[in-house]
Amino acid sequence: SAAGAWGTYKILATGPPTRDGSASARWDLLWPGNTTNLDTTNMDEDGVDAQGNHNATTYYLHATLGIAPPPPAADFSLTLPSGSAVSITAGQSTTIGLSIAGTNGFNQNVTLSCAGAPSGATCSVSPSSVNPNGSSVSAQISITSTARSSAAVARATFPASWFWTFGILGSLWIIRRATNKGASGAQLRTCFCLVVITIAAGCGGGGGVVPPPPPPPSGGGTPAGTYALTVTGTSGSLTRTTSINLTVK
Repeated sequence: SAAGAWGTYKILATGPPTRDGSASARWDLLWPGNTTNLDTTNMDEDGVDAQGNHNATTYYLHATLGIAPPPPAADFSLTLPSGSAVSITAGQSTTIGLSIAGTNGFNQNVTLSCAGAPSGATCSVSPSSVNPNGSSVSAQISITSTARSSAAVARATFPASWFWTFGILGSLWIIRRATNKGASGAQLRTCFCLVVITIAAGCGGGGGVVPPPPPPPSGGGTPAGTYALTVTGTSGSLTRTTSINLTVK
């Protein structure tokens, strides 16, 4: 038997006495049925009665043939000994250790890659190909990011209504002063025209409501957020992955 020991036999049947008193044995596969089962039948004489009849007993034994299971397939795994989460500020870089372990005699090349980095950031693995050769080897995952530029400060300007208010008040004051000093009509008209021109130039050149700040330019650094990076190892038809949670501040 597969365990190296026979189980307890049982009597299949008892029949008439054998004619010659000899023992016979039959070895055969169980038919039909599982070919890993082996059966044996043994007919044995166990005595002669007072009348001279030979008594026989048939013994039936059943054995299961042990078949060794196939050896486990060679494989490899990816692990992050330093942890699967990392946090950086935009503009910073960091590295994470990666372990590639071969099991059951695995000795093939494994191609490594990293994907899922946000805009303005990169993720790479060095070296890009390793062979654990039945043991374990290490690689480095490099993550880089780009600093975000500060938004431009808009130039403050006065609202147009202020220029109109000061201009009108200023015109009235100038006209009154000129009238009190006995200015002629031509002089008053000249003063009035100069005031109007000044008001128009102020409103058109520097006045107006402060515009909203322009949107930040595209490509202005790595956006803040949490991202899932996927590290992949490929060898033939085998593909294994592990993940990194990247937080950018």
